Amino acid sequence: MTTSPISIGEASKIDVILSTTNTFEEIGLKSVVTQLGWRNVTQSDRVPREDTIAIVSVTSQQMTNSALAAILSRFAPARVVLLVPSMANFFLFLKCPKSVVSILQRDADMDHLRTTLDFIGMGHTLLPWGNSDCQPCVSQSEPPDSVQEEWHLTDREVEISREIAVGRSNKEIARELGIAANTVDVHVSAIRRKLGVHNRTQIAVKIVEKMGQTPPSQLLA
Repeated sequence: MTTSPISIGEASKIDVILSTTNTFEEIGLKSVVTQLGWRNVTQSDRVPREDTIAIVSVTSQQMTNSALAAILSRFAPARVVLLVPSMANFFLFLKCPKSVVSILQRDADMDHLRTTLDFIGMGHTLLPWGNSDCQPCVSQSEPPDSVQEEWHLTDREVEISREIAVGRSNKEIARELGIAANTVDVHVSAIRRKLGVHNRTQIAVKIVEKMGQTPPSQLLA
């Protein structure tokens, strides 16, 4: 998809740190940063500042509270635009770190990404749960504790619970995570015990209901 460049004055240049292990994703991100007239720097070139923007892409395996906190600590005190594999997975399991100013799926098109970054570059915050002014909304209650913390799930159990919650079978989970099907069965048994449920469907239903989501239709058929 072709995009037209945005004219940004020299005075508005922003330092940007890119963090991704995907070569094609990195090329796309660099192209957008160039179009915005921002400076692509590395952490070794310049220590992140509060006015630095870090675009951090994470994998499914990195989407746990502990793993994400460790990753984002490397970019403090920069403002972070987080690229995640699935917004549904993010809402199910994570508290949003305060340094994150926007969250996008990794497969977002370049126009959407560029528009979001341009908005962030002007000092705004753009989060999915924000109000009409694109600022974080003030809810009437504190955000729910993460599933991981409430039920004391291990990182691997979080991964498997996440896959169950989006409707994948145990065999599909085994292929996705590169582990044996028997290993998945063992983890699912542990998850059932911790959640106090009897089957994998109840795992998904209990998790998504806690987070105010709707269980995948295939689980309720």
